[in-house]
Amino acid sequence: MRFLIAVMSIMMFVFAACANGGHATNAVKAESSPVSTAPAVEELPLPSVPSTLTAPEKRAAYIVSHFWDAMDFGDTIRSHNQDFMEQNFANYISLFPYTDNAVLATCVSDLLLKAQADEGAYNLLADIADKY
Repeated sequence: MRFLIAVMSIMMFVFAACANGGHATNAVKAESSPVSTAPAVEELPLPSVPSTLTAPEKRAAYIVSHFWDAMDFGDTIRSHNQDFMEQNFANYISLFPYTDNAVLATCVSDLLLKAQADEGAYNLLADIADKY
């Protein structure tokens, strides 16, 4: 049941992002942002896109499909870390507006299946998806 709720939450975000044309609704002024002294959150490396994929939508689909390849959901130090998971999830969904909905549906299902390797990681990911 939680799997279905997580998929529905992510897919609702996908449709909202696509309906918005991939553009943010609120612009943030860089000059008004205070300088942060907090340490940077670790980010998963972006996958290397094969040079044979030249169309932007194919490149985006490849990155979304392989975004979580470097993540071991059995690694509880990372998979239970709220800041790490939230930053990487935000990076992941930032690619959604550039990716076909059919590809996204498959990728999101694959992500949630991988996360089921650890109940705590899965629950955290589902909570983050619900938040976004």
